[in-house]
Amino acid sequence: MRRGIGLGALLAALLSAAPAAGAPSGVVYGGETSQRWPVVVQEARDGKSIAKLVVALSFKCGHGAPIVNRDRFANLRLAGGGRFESRYGPVKTDNGDGTKTDYRGSVSGRLTSRKVTAVSRLSGDFHDASGKRVDTCDSGKVSWTARP
Repeated sequence: MRRGIGLGALLAALLSAAPAAGAPSGVVYGGETSQRWPVVVQEARDGKSIAKLVVALSFKCGHGAPIVNRDRFANLRLAGGGRFESRYGPVKTDNGDGTKTDYRGSVSGRLTSRKVTAVSRLSGDFHDASGKRVDTCDSGKVSWTARP
């Protein structure tokens, strides 16, 4: 069974991306994706990396009904001109009901003192308890901008 996360759970997940009290933090950027979902980016205090990046994305699925999920990246090194890029997957996630999902994610963009612009993508292959793939969902390439 596929599960998207509700808006309340999504906001709680985004807020949990904030640093613990007393933790060093750099500039925090906030914004919205082209799908109208939130994105939060925390620059490392030394300005050489992105400490945390959390973005919500809508999946388009084979069964037709979209679902929303979040993607999270940490410790993204900033290259020349503030450019960053990361990808992962497949990462198998146990959904707690005997089903599993193989997630793949990517993000690439640029951080400046005025904004972060990027493109994110998240996809998942959903498997039933027997291991048979029952659906595939993909956000496609989603652009976004965040500002301090």
